[in-house]
Amino acid sequence: MSSFGVQFGPLHISTFVATSTLSLIDFLNSWP
Repeated sequence: MSSFGVQFGPLHISTFVATSTLSLIDFLNSWP
């Protein structure tokens, strides 16, 4: 169970960072 948390933690963080990066890029691209 703890091993699942260790594996899921970094994966969840990476997914959050990737989503935030894509959102930021999309926001900058929306500028005129």
